Amino acid sequence: MMSSLKQRAAAFCEIGARVRAALRSQREQLADLRREVGILAATVGAKSSWAGDATGARALDAALLNAAAQRAELERVANLYESSALAISALSKDVEALKLAAAHGKEQPSGEAELGGHNPDNRLANLLKVQFRMALQKATTPGRGAILARGLMRLIGPTYSFDGIVGLFNQTADQYAVVIQERDSLLNERDALLKSRQQADRRGGLDPHAEKVHAKGRLAFPAVALPDRNAPKIVVVDIGAQNLTQEAHIYAPLQAVGAARLIGFEPLAEAASLRRDEDPSMVMLQHFIGNGRSALFHIGRDDTTSSLLAPDLDFLARFEALPEMCEPVKIERVQTTRLDDVSEIDDCDFLKIDVQGGELDVLTGAPNTLKRTLFIHCEVEFASVYHQQPLFFDIDAHLRAAGFELIDIINAGYATTKGLPRPISRSRLMWAEAVYARSPETIALLGSDKALKAAYIAHVNYGMYDIAAQMLNIHDGLAATELSQAYGLAVTRPESSS
Repeated sequence: MMSSLKQRAAAFCEIGARVRAALRSQREQLADLRREVGILAATVGAKSSWAGDATGARALDAALLNAAAQRAELERVANLYESSALAISALSKDVEALKLAAAHGKEQPSGEAELGGHNPDNRLANLLKVQFRMALQKATTPGRGAILARGLMRLIGPTYSFDGIVGLFNQTADQYAVVIQERDSLLNERDALLKSRQQADRRGGLDPHAEKVHAKGRLAFPAVALPDRNAPKIVVVDIGAQNLTQEAHIYAPLQAVGAARLIGFEPLAEAASLRRDEDPSMVMLQHFIGNGRSALFHIGRDDTTSSLLAPDLDFLARFEALPEMCEPVKIERVQTTRLDDVSEIDDCDFLKIDVQGGELDVLTGAPNTLKRTLFIHCEVEFASVYHQQPLFFDIDAHLRAAGFELIDIINAGYATTKGLPRPISRSRLMWAEAVYARSPETIALLGSDKALKAAYIAHVNYGMYDIAAQMLNIHDGLAATELSQAYGLAVTRPESSS
């Protein structure tokens, strides 16, 4: 019996030592987490002050991710969550041992809080204390005999008296609960900052006061998530490819990394020539892409408003500037061409459409092209700027029927309704840009190479890291790879992506 008591006393002391060791480990990890949260907070704060500055974005990302002094630190921080989970798991096993000792093999009542995790429970310290005291009391209760109790106390000695052991454990439990609560708070803050960093990369949406989403530098696609570390070549088809004066082309990030093979359509000769000068590698074609029939082409006073549809000037008269911009200065009869009938289009991964109200005609003339397309970036209207113009809901219905899903609506355009002495407010939603991606089910039917390309577009062009991970998971299922896991680790721990 004395031998059994000695073993039990030794077990209590060992459990206390393990808890104190876990506490020391948690404190060390807290210091790392504080540093990481500080770095992320500084990054998000800096990005929030930008006005779509691509150079500033790339410079800050480079400073954050490539500085030698931070590289080693971030690599070590990468394992914090996993090591914390292991430490909590080990402690939980120790407390479970205490529960079993306290109950002599009987189950504890249900409803007790779990230890650790992302949701700190302020009963953690009390739970530890109660379980430890119950275990000691079971072993030393006078009801089991005064000689037995005195024998145990002699074995554990004055250093580890009953009150001493309880006091030591209570102190440790209090400290551990505080550390766990701060750790969980920091982990939650870190997750929020990571989300904020992505949102800083993807400003825009339907808020009239939001900044436009300009294509700019983003986190590089992790090389570890590419087969043989080779980036795919993305075929970009641009319907309405004239130069932009106030923003970059939406697929500029793909161009910047050398991943885009461009095929553009711009029917206006002067605009097509200017674009060729800007992008000599682009295959520029001067077809009017539409439904394949003859049509009237209305050249607007502002040539960016030119359309195969006539502007609705009576409706536009309600608004500032729009009737003057859209007023036709020349009308020509032209022959349109279906996208499916263009021999130069042998594949399409990314389709961009901006043809001033003729988007649905482009789509209906491209059923075969759409079958191979992964992402569509399409201007959509919410008001009839042009006569008989299909609106967003018509475009959405057509693309959903073709196997696409609406992912986002960005770069919304608002008009100022006439009435105020000065046009200080823009309230009427007129147009925006809709981002569609092929559904996961239909992506899988196109094969692993297309799934990889979809992931690459989602990450590089849009900063949609969760969509990219989903597409890589499809690739893994088709090609028996583990790219999605490597990608997930790399984007949450950027230094591991090189």
